[in-house]
Amino acid sequence: MNPRVVRVALAAPSHMQETQTRPVAGTSGVHAQELDHWLTLAQAARHIGVAKSALYQWLQAGRVPHHRFGRLIKIHVDDLEQFVASARAEGHWTPYGSHPQT
Repeated sequence: MNPRVVRVALAAPSHMQETQTRPVAGTSGVHAQELDHWLTLAQAARHIGVAKSALYQWLQAGRVPHHRFGRLIKIHVDDLEQFVASARAEGHWTPYGSHPQT
């Protein structure tokens, strides 16, 4: 019987990261690769470069799909990426308080 294996990044600067493999206990019916696709609130905020409080407000407003397990909030990477893509601004940016030239 072959145990499921997942790669784990050790705590080191990104340019020095090593990976290890280890069996994943209690993952029957779940692909080990899918475990890496779920982020905590802090991880998701860091992933898109915003404050946790801003992301939490978007969650409360229903703008970002998420799952709650009691007090634990998990966000799927695909949902987060879709939110970022939908929030992309189109057109020309003008600084606050300035008016476009006509």
